[in-house]
Amino acid sequence: MGKLDGKVAIVTGAARGLGRAYARRLAWLGAKVAVADLDLKSYREFDAEAKDMTAESTVAEIEASGSAALGIECDVCDHLAVETMVARVVEQWGRVDVLVANAGGGRGRWLSASADGSYAHYGAAKAAIAHYTRYLAQDLGPYGITANCIAPGVIATGRIMQTVLPGSSDSNRDRSELVALRRLGTVEDCAKVVEFLTTDLSDYVTGAVIPIDGGLRRG
Repeated sequence: MGKLDGKVAIVTGAARGLGRAYARRLAWLGAKVAVADLDLKSYREFDAEAKDMTAESTVAEIEASGSAALGIECDVCDHLAVETMVARVVEQWGRVDVLVANAGGGRGRWLSASADGSYAHYGAAKAAIAHYTRYLAQDLGPYGITANCIAPGVIATGRIMQTVLPGSSDSNRDRSELVALRRLGTVEDCAKVVEFLTTDLSDYVTGAVIPIDGGLRRG
Protein backbone atom coordinates (compact mmCIF):
# COMPACT_ATOMS: atom_id res chain seq x y z
CA MET A 1 0.00 0.00 0.00
CA GLY A 2 1.42 3.37 -1.04
CA LYS A 3 1.47 6.42 1.20
CA LEU A 4 -0.50 8.37 -1.40
CA ASP A 5 -3.07 5.74 -2.36
CA GLY A 6 -6.35 7.45 -3.22
CA LYS A 7 -4.69 10.87 -3.54
CA VAL A 8 -4.57 13.08 -6.62
CA ALA A 9 -1.50 15.13 -7.53
CA ILE A 10 -0.78 17.81 -10.11
CA VAL A 11 2.82 18.31 -11.21
CA THR A 12 3.60 21.21 -13.53
CA GLY A 13 6.59 21.14 -15.85
CA ALA A 14 6.43 17.35 -15.68
CA ALA A 15 7.33 16.38 -19.23
CA ARG A 16 11.04 16.10 -18.47
CA GLY A 17 13.77 16.55 -15.88
CA LEU A 18 12.82 17.32 -12.31
CA GLY A 19 9.09 17.47 -12.97
CA ARG A 20 9.14 14.05 -14.60
CA ALA A 21 10.97 12.62 -11.58
CA TYR A 22 8.42 14.16 -9.20
CA ALA A 23 5.47 12.83 -11.19
CA ARG A 24 6.92 9.33 -11.38
CA ARG A 25 7.74 9.33 -7.66
CA LEU A 26 4.21 10.41 -6.67
CA ALA A 27 2.72 7.75 -8.95
CA TRP A 28 5.00 5.15 -7.34
CA LEU A 29 3.61 6.26 -3.97
CA GLY A 30 0.10 5.50 -5.23
CA ALA A 31 -1.19 8.89 -6.36
CA LYS A 32 -3.09 9.56 -9.55
CA VAL A 33 -0.96 12.16 -11.31
CA ALA A 34 -1.88 14.98 -13.66
CA VAL A 35 1.17 15.72 -15.79
CA ALA A 36 1.05 19.35 -16.93
CA ASP A 37 3.50 21.00 -19.29
CA LEU A 38 3.64 23.41 -22.22
CA ASP A 39 4.64 20.43 -24.37
CA LEU A 40 4.12 16.89 -23.07
CA LYS A 41 7.08 15.76 -25.18
CA SER A 42 9.43 18.64 -24.41
CA TYR A 43 12.15 16.12 -23.53
CA ARG A 44 12.88 16.03 -27.26
CA GLU A 45 14.72 19.35 -26.90
CA PHE A 46 17.64 17.62 -25.16
CA ASP A 47 19.30 14.39 -26.24
CA ALA A 48 20.11 13.27 -22.69
CA GLU A 49 16.49 13.73 -21.62
CA ALA A 50 15.22 11.82 -24.65
CA LYS A 51 17.59 8.92 -24.00
CA ASP A 52 16.37 8.65 -20.41
CA MET A 53 12.72 8.24 -21.42
CA THR A 54 11.29 4.72 -21.26
CA ALA A 55 8.08 5.57 -23.15
CA GLU A 56 6.74 8.30 -25.42
CA SER A 57 5.86 10.61 -22.52
CA THR A 58 5.82 10.90 -18.73
CA VAL A 59 2.15 9.98 -18.85
CA ALA A 60 2.92 6.81 -20.79
CA GLU A 61 5.72 5.90 -18.37
CA ILE A 62 3.38 6.23 -15.39
CA GLU A 63 0.63 4.24 -17.07
CA ALA A 64 3.13 1.51 -18.02
CA SER A 65 3.96 1.18 -14.32
CA GLY A 66 0.30 0.47 -13.57
CA SER A 67 -0.60 3.87 -12.16
CA ALA A 68 -3.10 6.45 -13.39
CA ALA A 69 -1.97 9.58 -15.21
CA LEU A 70 -3.55 12.44 -17.12
CA GLY A 71 -1.59 14.62 -19.52
CA ILE A 72 -2.54 18.27 -19.96
CA GLU A 73 -0.69 20.83 -22.07
CA CYS A 74 -0.92 24.09 -20.14
CA ASP A 75 0.89 27.42 -19.84
CA VAL A 76 1.05 28.25 -16.12
CA CYS A 77 1.48 31.93 -17.02
CA ASP A 78 -2.10 31.86 -18.32
CA HIS A 79 -4.46 32.13 -15.34
CA LEU A 80 -7.47 30.90 -17.28
CA ALA A 81 -5.52 27.94 -18.65
CA VAL A 82 -4.49 26.95 -15.12
CA GLU A 83 -8.08 27.15 -13.88
CA THR A 84 -9.20 25.02 -16.82
CA MET A 85 -6.45 22.49 -16.10
CA VAL A 86 -7.43 22.16 -12.44
CA ALA A 87 -11.11 21.87 -13.36
CA ARG A 88 -10.27 19.03 -15.74
CA VAL A 89 -8.38 17.18 -13.02
CA VAL A 90 -11.27 17.59 -10.58
CA GLU A 91 -13.73 16.44 -13.24
CA GLN A 92 -11.57 13.37 -13.93
CA TRP A 93 -10.74 12.36 -10.36
CA GLY A 94 -12.92 14.46 -8.08
CA ARG A 95 -10.20 16.15 -6.01
CA VAL A 96 -6.70 17.59 -5.79
CA ASP A 97 -4.54 16.70 -2.78
CA VAL A 98 -1.03 17.60 -3.87
CA LEU A 99 0.36 20.36 -6.09
CA VAL A 100 4.00 20.44 -7.12
CA ALA A 101 4.51 23.80 -8.84
CA ASN A 102 7.67 22.90 -10.71
CA ALA A 103 7.20 24.76 -14.02
CA GLY A 104 9.33 27.84 -14.51
CA GLY A 105 13.00 28.87 -14.39
CA GLY A 106 14.55 27.00 -17.29
CA ARG A 107 15.47 29.30 -20.14
CA GLY A 108 14.70 32.32 -18.01
CA ARG A 109 17.64 31.50 -15.79
CA TRP A 110 20.10 31.96 -18.58
CA LEU A 111 18.38 35.06 -19.95
CA SER A 112 18.46 36.77 -16.58
CA ALA A 113 22.25 36.67 -16.26
CA SER A 114 23.89 40.09 -16.33
CA ALA A 115 27.01 40.96 -18.25
CA ASP A 116 29.22 40.09 -15.28
CA GLY A 117 27.71 36.61 -14.97
CA SER A 118 25.57 37.39 -11.91
CA TYR A 119 21.93 36.36 -11.48
CA ALA A 120 20.34 39.39 -9.83
CA HIS A 121 16.90 38.98 -11.38
CA TYR A 122 16.90 35.22 -10.91
CA GLY A 123 17.99 35.57 -7.29
CA ALA A 124 15.31 38.19 -6.62
CA ALA A 125 12.64 35.90 -8.05
CA LYS A 126 13.79 33.02 -5.87
CA ALA A 127 13.78 35.24 -2.78
CA ALA A 128 10.22 36.27 -3.60
CA ILE A 129 9.18 32.62 -3.85
CA ALA A 130 10.72 31.90 -0.45
CA HIS A 131 8.81 34.78 1.15
CA TYR A 132 5.60 33.78 -0.63
CA THR A 133 5.98 30.23 0.70
CA ARG A 134 6.04 31.50 4.27
CA TYR A 135 3.02 33.76 3.76
CA LEU A 136 1.10 31.01 1.97
CA ALA A 137 1.78 28.64 4.86
CA GLN A 138 0.16 31.14 7.23
CA ASP A 139 -2.86 31.60 4.97
CA LEU A 140 -3.45 27.90 4.37
CA GLY A 141 -2.42 26.48 7.73
CA PRO A 142 -5.88 26.92 9.34
CA TYR A 143 -7.26 24.63 6.63
CA GLY A 144 -4.74 21.88 7.34
CA ILE A 145 -2.81 22.62 4.14
CA THR A 146 0.98 22.80 4.20
CA ALA A 147 3.06 24.91 1.81
CA ASN A 148 6.76 24.33 1.38
CA CYS A 149 9.49 25.09 -1.12
CA ILE A 150 12.55 23.17 -2.27
CA ALA A 151 15.66 24.91 -3.59
CA PRO A 152 17.67 22.55 -5.84
CA GLY A 153 21.33 23.26 -6.47
CA VAL A 154 23.07 22.09 -9.65
CA ILE A 155 21.01 19.04 -10.60
CA ALA A 156 22.19 16.83 -13.45
CA THR A 157 19.13 17.01 -15.68
CA GLY A 158 19.59 16.61 -19.40
CA ARG A 159 19.16 20.34 -19.86
CA ILE A 160 21.81 21.25 -17.28
CA MET A 161 24.29 18.74 -18.67
CA GLN A 162 23.94 20.29 -22.14
CA THR A 163 24.04 23.91 -20.99
CA VAL A 164 27.10 25.93 -20.03
CA LEU A 165 26.43 28.25 -17.10
CA PRO A 166 27.41 31.84 -17.97
CA GLY A 167 30.62 32.80 -16.20
CA SER A 168 31.41 29.22 -15.15
CA SER A 169 33.67 26.43 -16.30
CA ASP A 170 32.52 24.12 -19.07
CA SER A 171 33.43 21.17 -16.87
CA ASN A 172 30.81 19.44 -14.74
CA ARG A 173 33.67 18.06 -12.69
CA ASP A 174 34.69 21.63 -11.84
CA ARG A 175 31.10 22.40 -10.82
CA SER A 176 31.02 19.40 -8.49
CA GLU A 177 34.12 20.67 -6.70
CA LEU A 178 31.95 23.52 -5.38
CA VAL A 179 29.70 20.97 -3.67
CA ALA A 180 30.51 19.59 -0.21
CA LEU A 181 29.44 16.08 -1.28
CA ARG A 182 31.63 16.41 -4.40
CA ARG A 183 28.94 15.37 -6.86
CA LEU A 184 26.15 16.99 -8.80
CA GLY A 185 22.64 16.32 -7.61
CA THR A 186 20.27 13.90 -9.34
CA VAL A 187 16.58 14.27 -10.05
CA GLU A 188 15.98 11.47 -7.55
CA ASP A 189 17.76 13.46 -4.82
CA CYS A 190 15.05 16.08 -5.29
CA ALA A 191 12.21 13.59 -5.74
CA LYS A 192 13.00 12.03 -2.36
CA VAL A 193 12.45 15.39 -0.67
CA VAL A 194 9.21 15.88 -2.60
CA GLU A 195 8.14 12.48 -1.27
CA PHE A 196 8.84 13.68 2.27
CA LEU A 197 6.87 16.89 1.76
CA THR A 198 3.85 15.20 0.18
CA THR A 199 3.39 12.39 2.69
CA ASP A 200 2.55 12.21 6.39
CA LEU A 201 6.27 12.31 7.21
CA SER A 202 6.06 16.12 6.99
CA ASP A 203 2.65 16.76 8.57
CA TYR A 204 4.12 19.40 10.91
CA VAL A 205 6.40 21.05 8.36
CA THR A 206 5.13 24.18 6.61
CA GLY A 207 6.54 27.47 5.41
CA ALA A 208 9.95 25.84 4.99
CA VAL A 209 12.51 26.30 2.23
CA ILE A 210 14.65 23.18 1.93
CA PRO A 211 17.95 23.41 -0.01
CA ILE A 212 18.84 20.31 -2.02
CA ASP A 213 22.32 21.30 -3.08
CA GLY A 214 24.76 18.85 -1.49
CA GLY A 215 26.32 21.70 0.48
CA LEU A 216 26.94 24.00 -2.50
CA ARG A 217 29.52 26.66 -1.82
CA ARG A 218 28.19 30.09 -2.78
CA GLY A 219 30.00 33.32 -3.42
